[in-house]
Amino acid sequence: MCNQSTNLRRFLRKLRITHNENLFEMTKRIDTEVTLLSKAEDGKIEVPPYVIDRIERVYNLSENERIDLRQAVEHDKKLFNSVAVDFDNTNNAAYTMSPNPNRKY
Repeated sequence: MCNQSTNLRRFLRKLRITHNENLFEMTKRIDTEVTLLSKAEDGKIEVPPYVIDRIERVYNLSENERIDLRQAVEHDKKLFNSVAVDFDNTNNAAYTMSPNPNRKY
């Protein structure tokens, strides 16, 4: 689910536009880290419940906005949890690693 537009990202982007803020300003207002919110928007991690609570409180969300936010989080959580890797059917062959010739050491 990485690097695609999540429902959370769409909701928060709309909220930031409404309040004329960027990601950094939002994270300062809700007292959290930029990387945490960015990764949650990217679908790389689940958004912690305390962040959702802070967004609701700080931005004084209406009941409908709260419902929309929580539905976005739940939708993304289902996508996040649906990603699975079947390690039982992987090839157990040993792999060798060689240095990248384009990298400067």
